[in-house]
Amino acid sequence: MFGFTGTPIFADNAASNQHGKRTTRDLFQECLHKYVITNAIADENVLKFSVEYWGKIKRKDGTLITEPKLDREFFENPDRISLIVDWIIANHNRKTHGRKFSAMLCTSSVDTLITYYDTFKNKQKQGLVDADTLAQMLPPLGVGMQHEPIRLCGACYAETPCQLSQ
Repeated sequence: MFGFTGTPIFADNAASNQHGKRTTRDLFQECLHKYVITNAIADENVLKFSVEYWGKIKRKDGTLITEPKLDREFFENPDRISLIVDWIIANHNRKTHGRKFSAMLCTSSVDTLITYYDTFKNKQKQGLVDADTLAQMLPPLGVGMQHEPIRLCGACYAETPCQLSQ
């Protein structure tokens, strides 16, 4: 038995590479079977998860931000990222069920991911998170590798075939 998972590529979100624009259907033809998250939840085949809804976004003075669309500059602001990292560190044990649960941080770009990574590392340098806790939160990059594994994984996402598989 085998299976593939991931976000399907449709015509409107297909990226071009040396083979042209190809959708999931172009690559794999007709879908043989669909087993979606609702099936997995019903079958109890997923790890427990919790959703936490946060309220409106407020300014420092307490007034609500009411702009209909917040832009990339807002979400990628280093001060905002630092506050998010502080929250993750402060709530890590509670949200990961005593460090026996994992989570995924999704970002809009590889550069933003690197900003988060560097922010976590800076918090360690400042003594705000210990090395053991940080090791559970971040993948090891290897000595002297800096951001190359992150950049390579980002390149794999953006291009086919993956550079790491060659």
